[in-house]
Amino acid sequence: VRYTAFVEGVVLPKPPWAIVPVKGNTSPDPTRRAREKKVLAHRAFPQAEQSLWIDGCFRIEQSFSRALSGYLELLRDHDLVTFKHVEHDCTFEHGRSVVERGLDAARIVEPQLARYRAAGLPLHAGMVQTHVIFRRHTERTARFNELWWEEIKKGSRRDQVSFIWAARETGLRYVALGPEERTHFRGMSHRGTRIPVT
Repeated sequence: VRYTAFVEGVVLPKPPWAIVPVKGNTSPDPTRRAREKKVLAHRAFPQAEQSLWIDGCFRIEQSFSRALSGYLELLRDHDLVTFKHVEHDCTFEHGRSVVERGLDAARIVEPQLARYRAAGLPLHAGMVQTHVIFRRHTERTARFNELWWEEIKKGSRRDQVSFIWAARETGLRYVALGPEERTHFRGMSHRGTRIPVT
């Protein structure tokens, strides 16, 4: 098992974590810079058979070790395991929420949603929260990662807006677990206080 933390700036090593500076992304947008390693896991770990991504604002609870075998079992039949969104089950609802909450600009999100609608993405086709992602490193997963990243680069920097579209386009076999399965991960603020997952 290899533990890797992607960071910007100077961070002292803390075993068992290997500290890897974020580089190679020329985007002036810090949100997109952070997304690159998250989305392109097959590039970051080309020799890996599986990987687990956890956003920096999350912590692993002690109960995770007991649940790990269940997640790995799911990966036998799926390319990717993540979690259902707690508020939305629709890309279009989520995109509108992103704009309303000021998380991205309407001039970027609305044309992206219109493109998805014109291409046949149905309403209520599901929505995920990608704070935690288990992946099997397959060719199909790599195709999904690359398309997802292209959508983030040219569309909304909020990666969940394009997840369902990219998954459907590439035939990704994924499962989104319910909130009761997410108790093994704790959302934290950058100051270390517990926060709700939204």
